[in-house]
Amino acid sequence: REKQQELAKEKKRQERIQALSQKYGKNTAEEIANGYVRVGWSQEKCLESWGKPEQINKTIGIWGVHEQWVYSIDCYLYFEDGVLTAIQN
Repeated sequence: REKQQELAKEKKRQERIQALSQKYGKNTAEEIANGYVRVGWSQEKCLESWGKPEQINKTIGIWGVHEQWVYSIDCYLYFEDGVLTAIQN
């Protein structure tokens, strides 16, 4: 029974990677499926990887839009105009 659950989980993971590969390419899809984020990624890719943040702090100025995404794992993602510029943990 445990083995069946494990196989089903892996099948679902592979299906997700395949769908993400069509959107972002194989390497990025693998990184997303493994829970990674990278500086330079869009907010959409980060959402695919880490999910919705607990809180978003947004600052709008003449330089553009700055966002801090706060996660419960004491990690923060920082975006400038929708592009990930820093990761803090």
